[in-house]
Amino acid sequence: MLADELTLVREGIASLCRAVPGFEVVSQVGSGQAAVEEILRLTPDVALIDINLSDLASSEVIRRIREHGSLDAAAAHALWQLLLNVDLVGKVTHWNLAVDDVLLKLLDNPRRARPILHDSVYARLVDLPAALAARRYDVEYSGVIEVADEHAPWNAGRWAVTLAPGGAQCRRTGAEPDLSMDVQCLGAAYLGSTSLVPMAAAGQIDERTAGSVAALSRALRHEPAAHCSFVF
Repeated sequence: MLADELTLVREGIASLCRAVPGFEVVSQVGSGQAAVEEILRLTPDVALIDINLSDLASSEVIRRIREHGSLDAAAAHALWQLLLNVDLVGKVTHWNLAVDDVLLKLLDNPRRARPILHDSVYARLVDLPAALAARRYDVEYSGVIEVADEHAPWNAGRWAVTLAPGGAQCRRTGAEPDLSMDVQCLGAAYLGSTSLVPMAAAGQIDERTAGSVAALSRALRHEPAAHCSFVF
């Protein structure tokens, strides 16, 4: 796919490409926005883009394409290989990568990258029993959790919780709790990317049965890390 504002330049490059066995020019466009649309529509193996397009610089084209993400590891490898090997682009930035994105493992020198951690997805548990039953777990957990919830008092109280790969159960109980916490801590760990252990170390969780915080944290953990790839 070729993108250049000058038709003469596009035709000249296209002629050179057609002379190489195995190469086919699938599209020629004269603007950056059209380049974005054609790349998303055709998914070419190679995109040659003029770095001085008046409506969109090639680095901006790269940024916009990456926002669409990839469906699997093979696609991620191919996408990053394309984005990081464009001539005359000295810097590639991305504002929204998952904390466990494959990129840092693909780089020959990961120290050249400058990842910055920002807040992203936050879960507010409105119906605690339904929320715990709605997701799946790789590790079993059974215990009593005491939850405080100032704004949704129906969540507050002691809950006998059983989490397992086959499903989850959550019912009210009068038994002594193994740990107690605010619903904010449980919401932070609910999507599986945040550990409860540092929260307990910071005094945000009261562990009354030794090992209960780590056990619940292991059960809530999920791979891959939770990530929202678009703004809504």
